[in-house]
Amino acid sequence: MLARMSDFFTDEGTPWARRLWDIGSVLALEELWEAGYWQTHGVLAQSACDWQRNQLNALIGPDRGLGDRDLRRELTNLLKNSLPDPSPERRRLKEIIGHVRVGYLERWAAAVNVPVDERVKPERFSRTVASHLLDLGYSASLGERSL
Repeated sequence: MLARMSDFFTDEGTPWARRLWDIGSVLALEELWEAGYWQTHGVLAQSACDWQRNQLNALIGPDRGLGDRDLRRELTNLLKNSLPDPSPERRRLKEIIGHVRVGYLERWAAAVNVPVDERVKPERFSRTVASHLLDLGYSASLGERSL
């Protein structure tokens, strides 16, 4: 059974955040950026950052809110290699993060306003957008921001 966006917001018995169990792509990219800083300073191991990059690749590939196919492909290719601090690849990651943060929901709106055979599955859309809203600090009560 496919989940609908309302499924994440209407279950009274379960806290909203616990029903999602996902991190949004934008926040995950920001966390990867921060992890690189801590890796450079010896707090995180290279293997931890490698694991994070590999996990992130699966998350961002189908996320149309990040941008067009070419940008998502560039991002997934960028994440296939380590991102030492400093490096041109790390600077490019920061540029992409700045780009995808702005207009994320508008890109999703455009992505669902296409012919049915080109749309993402409803559950992918629901989970991705709801996770993004949660990452921004919105709560279940009427979409209020809780931060």
